[in-house]
Amino acid sequence: MFRKIYRKINKATNSNLYIFIRFMIRIIVVPLTYSLWILEPFIKIRIYRGEIGRIGHLATYYEVLIRSKEVDLENKRQFNVFIVPNNPANKTLYNMWKKHLNFVESNKLDFIFHLCAPWLAKNRHFGPLKVLQGGLPIKDSTIKFNCKENTKGINLAKEMGITADDWFVCLHSRSSVYLKKRFSNKDYSYHDIRDSKFEMLEESANLINRRGGKCVRMSNGDNQKLNTKMSKYIIDYAHRKQNDFMDVYLPANCKFFLGGPSGLISVSHLFNVPVACTNIWPITISSLQANCLFIPKLMWLKEDKRFLNYKEINDAKLGVYRYNKNNPLKGIEIIENDNDDIKLLTEDMLDLINNVNLSVKDENIRDNFMNKYFTVNKFTNKYNRNEGLKDSGKISWRFLNKHSYLMDK
Repeated sequence: MFRKIYRKINKATNSNLYIFIRFMIRIIVVPLTYSLWILEPFIKIRIYRGEIGRIGHLATYYEVLIRSKEVDLENKRQFNVFIVPNNPANKTLYNMWKKHLNFVESNKLDFIFHLCAPWLAKNRHFGPLKVLQGGLPIKDSTIKFNCKENTKGINLAKEMGITADDWFVCLHSRSSVYLKKRFSNKDYSYHDIRDSKFEMLEESANLINRRGGKCVRMSNGDNQKLNTKMSKYIIDYAHRKQNDFMDVYLPANCKFFLGGPSGLISVSHLFNVPVACTNIWPITISSLQANCLFIPKLMWLKEDKRFLNYKEINDAKLGVYRYNKNNPLKGIEIIENDNDDIKLLTEDMLDLINNVNLSVKDENIRDNFMNKYFTVNKFTNKYNRNEGLKDSGKISWRFLNKHSYLMDK
């Protein structure tokens, strides 16, 4: 309610209200921060603006800080505080984090932090302004399911038709519906370019079934019932059984996660579960862990009726293009991965988890291609260096062979 009223008044005053409030708050807040220096000989207090509004941020924002030692849970002389709004995307995951971290829930304090963030980020008693979540190093997960939670998950999975002896894969396609429902007062349409159709996972689901696995359709907000054909070999969790707890338990315990670039894959990252990511966008930035594979969307040049290769994409500086707002991609159509593309990715992932390796020659070809055109959006500090693609997932080899023009041979 507070933010809603503020936005209306701010819009009516042509953003002058924002400028005035920011000035007044800084006059009050900034001098108060000096008290933290007085306390430092006894205990170092560090304050962060936490992220809990979307499940992807809730999953890996804190884990990045911990695995990079930006937040040292073993240091008893450091007290870390996370200021967050009152809107956790997933209460189960949030409560698991609350066992390890200190949160102050306040929409007003979160707003104040937002106004003061550019200055506070320069003060060592406040956390970094931005925490990139790509290339998360594979280490033991900070949060774990206890015996009671594991029993609950096993029982709920059994109700879905998954026994303790089964292995299963989570299937997901990104949809704009989730953000529209959760943040109805905000326009997130510039993310729609990352969307994809669930039907494009059909052949991969069939392949997984033939290999002895089960498939679970995860929720993306657009949870209409699966058609009769697909529901024969895909458990329609999104439509029938979706709940807060299993939204975390399933991605944390699946054999691997197969889906587009959305927040849910971060839950698997948190628990070091491999991800086969479809439709990555931007197409030269990897946000995946080293145990993951991906395939990018493709760029179709309408006039020439052909796909662009990565040299052309790089030369035109299209590789880091993120959103479709003020679209600079004139004459270019973005093509999502089809059933065959995703099936190739799935075959590669099944090889990866079964320790079937590429030849040294093929691995070198893939590595050279990725080193030439890809980067990792990795959070760095003195403990977590930027080491290129060391902690990054790789492009699917079968996909790359099919679309060999991408390598501009």
